[in-house]
Amino acid sequence: MSDSLLYRVPEVGPQWPDYFPSGTYRDEARLVAALEAFSRRHGLPQGFSVHVYETDATPLDIGRKHVGTINAGSVLMAGEINMGKVKD
Repeated sequence: MSDSLLYRVPEVGPQWPDYFPSGTYRDEARLVAALEAFSRRHGLPQGFSVHVYETDATPLDIGRKHVGTINAGSVLMAGEINMGKVKD
């Protein structure tokens, strides 16, 4: 199932002057690394979440379905996306 997942990090606004890891990630490890790097420099915004989508695993990601969201702090603590904590 993990090959067909996408992770979307929303924009948080102009109050973050340096690189913020917003965008779409296909690789969970890259997402976790980006969150860790940003957190070391600035901490994470309060209530910050990551959106998880399931796709058909094609290059166009046709059929994208929102699975739910997970708190970014939980992702950092676990070092991965714990699908048991993803809530619709």
